[in-house]
Amino acid sequence: MLEGQVPGWSADFDAWAADALTRGAGDELAAFRTRAPGTPYAHPTVDHYIPLFITLGVAAHPRPAGADHRQGVHDRLLQALVPDHRVTPTAV
Repeated sequence: MLEGQVPGWSADFDAWAADALTRGAGDELAAFRTRAPGTPYAHPTVDHYIPLFITLGVAAHPRPAGADHRQGVHDRLLQALVPDHRVTPTAV
């Protein structure tokens, strides 16, 4: 923050991401480096942005409690990034 104000690049990036999420525009979110405003400042590296895709994958394919979470997260991430990926059955 600069003197109590959010920098413009930060507000612009947040507004862009919120809009893309609301529209379910996964391809646009994935192309954030070329499509999002303020990217060089908001996310100069992907380490704080990539977890968004893990969250989206988990939300899109919820599993019952007690399922093997490691395999489940892996499968959901692959499904989010590779639409033709088939879920590997796991014992609950």
